[in-house]
Amino acid sequence: MFTPNPTPGMAAGAAVRDEDYVSFGDVCRDRLQMQCQYGSRYVDPREKRPGGVYLGRHLSLTGFDANGHVNDYHQLRIHRDDAEQFVMHVAAYKVQVGAWPMNDPRIPVMPPELFSYLRGQVAAWLWIDGGGSLDADGPDTRDEALFNGFIDALAQERHARASQA
Repeated sequence: MFTPNPTPGMAAGAAVRDEDYVSFGDVCRDRLQMQCQYGSRYVDPREKRPGGVYLGRHLSLTGFDANGHVNDYHQLRIHRDDAEQFVMHVAAYKVQVGAWPMNDPRIPVMPPELFSYLRGQVAAWLWIDGGGSLDADGPDTRDEALFNGFIDALAQERHARASQA
């Protein structure tokens, strides 16, 4: 057992088992064909800003510095149960912004409704981090799963903020 530095995905000082965590760099390279330095930008809380892309919500990661930031991306480790979720969120983001086509082989196999839902979550996170209201009506879309992902992410953020108050 060890006590990691405070991280965005878990309580500061929480004891975790090292064997439950895998190399973040391996996940980035093997699943996303992406270098760790680029993948780490998606989990650095400093990206919670207009124009930033923060996909580290609800993920358990270790290897952050004492301020909860990524300074040495080679030290990052992700809980093995969260690795696939991270891959799906990056894929949803890449498709959402038009960087990857829908048939890109890096996109994990999943039901189309789930992928739409994840794209909605990512769109909401970008909206929130850009200063958008948590009371938004949701995107104007005919894709119900995408709409629900957006609305659910706003509700989760409202709940998280209320819990911190």
